[in-house]
Amino acid sequence: MKYLKTIILLFLISVPIMPVGAVAAPKTIINEKDGAEMILIPAGEFTMGSKELYNDERPPHQVFLGDFYIDKYEVTNAQYKKFVQETAYRIPSNRTDPEYDLWKQDGVFAKDDLNDPGLVQKLLDAKIIIKYNGGVISAYFNKEIRYEEQLKKRLREAGVKEAERVLALWRTSHYGAFPAEIARQPVVNVAWDDAVAYCNWAGKRLPTEAEWEKAARGTDQRRYPWGNENPDEERAHFAKQWEGVKNTYRDVASLDKGASPYGVFQLAGNVCEWVADWYDPHYYKNSPPQNPVGPDKGNYRVVRGGCYMSPAFYLRCSDRDFDMPDDRNNRLGFRCARGAETRLSSG
Repeated sequence: MKYLKTIILLFLISVPIMPVGAVAAPKTIINEKDGAEMILIPAGEFTMGSKELYNDERPPHQVFLGDFYIDKYEVTNAQYKKFVQETAYRIPSNRTDPEYDLWKQDGVFAKDDLNDPGLVQKLLDAKIIIKYNGGVISAYFNKEIRYEEQLKKRLREAGVKEAERVLALWRTSHYGAFPAEIARQPVVNVAWDDAVAYCNWAGKRLPTEAEWEKAARGTDQRRYPWGNENPDEERAHFAKQWEGVKNTYRDVASLDKGASPYGVFQLAGNVCEWVADWYDPHYYKNSPPQNPVGPDKGNYRVVRGGCYMSPAFYLRCSDRDFDMPDDRNNRLGFRCARGAETRLSSG
């Protein structure tokens, strides 16, 4: 009997006691603003970093994180478009090469669409369009002519007889257009500030580097989100080349065999993901043991996860990459996080 009582006492001591009236955070939630499903990553310790390959992953060290939620999927083009429409924020565009742009500018017209020198000159003179990227002619809509009625008025004032033709072209690409096939693919060509702006709009934030790594590898020090088996095409989208706007990326909800131990998708491959931290190759040597948030300053921001063109070893959970915060390229996307503080019931 004494032995049994001892076992019961030890069990009770080991069970966390929640405050009276406290409500445990649900395992999944839907973020109201952007409709994203978010997964709870429970509080606790995990091993961050590794001894393999790169010095900036060393030393492996124990980190304690509080509860937090992270998006189950990378932010999609469809979600980002809602943000753009509500805020008039700039659309994603590649910083160095428009070949890799997936979205069009507001009312971007190809040369063939406006194959009338007289019409082109009239629209240029009225500043309804501007020359764009050396040959493409772009409809330029500022906030005053954002909407169709204002644009109609501008076309009438400019004496444009082909107004209906211009409007028809504009309607197909108003406020950032992209092929329907990529709506559920991850948004790319976004800078770090763009990702932060989206997160703020959605009532969330970027995950810290530590949060991202725990969401990817759990507590068993696995090499990849799915375990220690080498990557393959059923688990990750990697080691590929650019195949055009529609075929380069995978749907964010695909590749379920590559999900992390918490059920988070595509933390390896498809697109690299911005996280909150500044990058410091030596940070792990002095990283605090609880809820680290990275250095106070730096020149680069941390990027995690590898992308569609990455070799397999860049898909490891512990692999660290970095980029200039203002870079916008076709390998960079992101997902959001938010805290999961214990809430008190209203009853």
